[in-house]
Order: sequence, then structure tokens, then C-alpha cells
Amino acid sequence: MRELGLFGVVMLLGSSVAFASETIIGSGAVITEKREIGKVDVLKVSGTGSLSIERSEDGFGLWIEAEDNVMPHIVSNLENDVLEISIDAKRDIHPVHPIHYLLKVSDVQRIQLQGNATLEASDFSTDKLKIEVGDAAVALVDINADEIDWDIKGAGTVKASGKVKKQKVAASEKAKFNASDIKANSVEVLAHDNALVDVSADDELSVAAAEKASVKYHGKAKLTKSVSDDASITTS
Repeated sequence: MRELGLFGVVMLLGSSVAFASETIIGSGAVITEKREIGKVDVLKVSGTGSLSIERSEDGFGLWIEAEDNVMPHIVSNLENDVLEISIDAKRDIHPVHPIHYLLKVSDVQRIQLQGNATLEASDFSTDKLKIEVGDAAVALVDINADEIDWDIKGAGTVKASGKVKKQKVAASEKAKFNASDIKANSVEVLAHDNALVDVSADDELSVAAAEKASVKYHGKAKLTKSVSDDASITTS
């Protein structure tokens, strides 16, 4: 009975080794690959790497800059106008050279960032956009829009500038949101759980802050506020 038990343990250990993820260290040899895409309404990015997004009326595509032994493990899938970009979860990838994506699209309605992804968008114009930032992801955005909706969680960080008519912000779990350089007419903020929010508003500002959240605002907008649980609202 002892021998059978020992044999079972050895088999179990062997199975664990067999299914251990493969570790891949970047080779240092950087290549660029273009992947064809079509219409994109929703963009989901996870894992590591920085993404630049540009609006284009022609020449749509996804360009990836990565090391030659990392490139095959970068997954991009477009289905039902949803583009997902990620790193193969079955591999333990350690790039030596940072991964960079360049995405050219006609427009996009929703962007989701997870992991350690970074979004960089300069002079991006659209009618309506929702951006969700979670984990340790970062969004650096210069935008012109009629309406933008933000949802920031975890250690997510946003630094935004530009001009919008209407802006909604939901920030929680120690998220950091700085849009003091966005010139907005109407702003609505919901902040809690130690979130830090900094916004500007010209006409209307509605703030609900709780659970030690901190909201700072600029401008002469009419303020409607609700504060509880040691949260704070201040003005410059």
C-alpha cells in the first residue's frame, strides 16, 4: 500500500511538471509585424505593452513591435467588431524590449485596459467613447469628444486632456484620475474607496464621494454634491 501511495505521489508531481508554463525571455531582436483588421467598435487590451491609437479613413491595421521570440505569443483576435489583444496565458513571457502596438481604426466606441497595458492617444476625436482602466493599466489621452465615460478601478491611472461637452467619471479602489486639462461643459463624478479625482467643469458639476475618496475640481460650474465616509471635495 505504501508503494502504491508513493507511486501516486510521483505521478502527481510528474503531471505538475508537465503542465508548468514555459518561460520565455525576450531575445533582444526586435521585429515589426502588421496584422490585418476590419471594423473595430470595442478594443480590449490586457497583459503588458503600450498601445498608440489613431483614427484613419484608410490603412486600417494593427502594427506590433516586439522581439522575434515574443511575437508568436501575442494574441490578437477580431470577432463581432471586438478586437482583443493579449499575451498567451500559457506562457510566462518576459520581454527585454517593451512591446508596442499601433492601432489605426476609423473609430472606436469602447476601450478596456487591463494588466500593465498603457494607452496613448494624441489628438483623438470621436463622438462618444467609453474607456475602462483596471489593474495597473494606464491611459494617457488627449481627446475631443461630445461625450466620454470613464470607469477606473484598482491601481488604474488616467491622465487626460482635451475638450468634451459631457464627461462621466466612476473611480474606485485607489484609482487615480486626472482630467484637470480637459475643458468640459458638464461633468459627473462618482468616487469611492480612496480614489483620487481631479476634473474641470464650466457649466455643471455633480459629485458623489464616499469611503475616503478625494475629488478636486476647477472652474465655475454649478456644483451639486454628496459627501460621506470621510471623503472630500475641494476646489482650486
